[in-house]
Amino acid sequence: MRLIDAEEAKKALMGWETDPTDEEIEYTIDNLPIIDAAPIRHGKWVVNKWGALVCSECNWNAPMIETGSFTTRRKEYDRSRYCWHCGAKMDGEKE
Repeated sequence: MRLIDAEEAKKALMGWETDPTDEEIEYTIDNLPIIDAAPIRHGKWVVNKWGALVCSECNWNAPMIETGSFTTRRKEYDRSRYCWHCGAKMDGEKE
């Protein structure tokens, strides 16, 4: 699989003066430059042996946040959708 820039592909394919053949379209797409993209990491928040909530991908502790009202303020782990350290998407899925 190659990742290509969609905008560059549009420019290349819209520049035809006549209807291109399938071979011309394939050649044009095959010769578009590829882009660098990091793969998406998937993980989940898990409790380690010390009771801390950590990322399953990098073992980084989830940050603590204060919740509740002024009189019932307490600290708890932030179960965000992404790890703040490695960027893993916390959906528990694998690609």
